[in-house]
Amino acid sequence: MNILQEIDNVFADEKIVYHYTKTQTAFEHILHSNHLKLSIRKTSIDPIENIINPIITNYITENNSITNEEQNEISEFVTRNLKNIRQVCFCKNDQNININNSQKIPYEYYGFMKPRMWDQYGDKYNGVCLAFDIEKLKKNNPEIESNNIEYISYHDFKKDIFSIEHSEVKEIGMEKYCEKILSNMKKYSFLKHQDYSGENEYRFISLDKNYLNIKDSLKAIIVSERNLSPFARQQLENFAEINNIKYFQINWESSGVRISSLENLQSIRNFYKQIKR
Repeated sequence: MNILQEIDNVFADEKIVYHYTKTQTAFEHILHSNHLKLSIRKTSIDPIENIINPIITNYITENNSITNEEQNEISEFVTRNLKNIRQVCFCKNDQNININNSQKIPYEYYGFMKPRMWDQYGDKYNGVCLAFDIEKLKKNNPEIESNNIEYISYHDFKKDIFSIEHSEVKEIGMEKYCEKILSNMKKYSFLKHQDYSGENEYRFISLDKNYLNIKDSLKAIIVSERNLSPFARQQLENFAEINNIKYFQINWESSGVRISSLENLQSIRNFYKQIKR
């Protein structure tokens, strides 16, 4: 089987999602723990995501005002939950690229072949990309909400997401109103500006969970060869072999890119060993 066929067999699946990270983080904190950390949303670089002290607008009409205590309770509820939202992000294959059975799948289709993602999240091309089965991730984490990211314009972001409609509070009560606000906040967490649409992002969010259980969901480890130390290479290859996980190495070249499977790499090494004898 050639490398293109092997890549297609492993990754040409809508169920596969990818997570970019540093090599050290992958080896020391993800692979051996079977857990992937959810980051606190307020630490995101994106200013649309890292809101922690929102301006909360009050909509009041005559004779329907709630008390100051109730206003403060809702405001504190919003602020508290904003600070608690955690998320972990993946990207998917590019479903906008039309693939048919008679055509070779271009590298650009695959979620692990995104230069901008390697640059921003893969430690400046020095990290790794982990490929997961999304259905197994969801099965392992039934209490953690997940969905595709919806990409929208600035105009489409709701300006009243952090507003208090006094008449509605009086109509449905504080508890149900806070439930509605929380639901809206979660929906808001799956929105991103359309300039990021090339990431094809899939996201998990939680208010009370710190880690995603990744047991039995890891399909492959994709390693950037750039500045990869012999120790890290050996450890990652050993992990892949022991756990029967596919392993691929990417070499970035002036002519584009070259991808090798673990089997390819081992064959080349054995060939050179034979020559040296």
